[in-house]
Amino acid sequence: MREIKFRGVDENNKIYNLSAINLKTMAGFCKVKGRVEEEWCKFEKFIQFTGLKDKNGKEIYEGDILMSRNFSGEFSKIEVIYSQKEGAFTTKEGYLFARYENKIIGNIYENPELLKN
Repeated sequence: MREIKFRGVDENNKIYNLSAINLKTMAGFCKVKGRVEEEWCKFEKFIQFTGLKDKNGKEIYEGDILMSRNFSGEFSKIEVIYSQKEGAFTTKEGYLFARYENKIIGNIYENPELLKN
């Protein structure tokens, strides 16, 4: 069974790891830089762990940008999304990304320029 984890995205598009969430208040229990203990923080959005890891063992979350090898052997940048239609994590290109070599190179919140050509 896949582990269910979330990260929080704040109003400045900074991402935090969370140990608990409250969907009603859009708050998450997180560790703020410079503080020893965790505290409740307000977030604009929650992003979910896909249950997969990249080739370096780093957890892949919704909104991550991957450098991925396609079926013809070429590398391209792809964005991880959740598809309501498919009921699964996929990419905007419409194919599953749990294949071959994937490496997280950033995310759409902190590094949106990575998807620009």
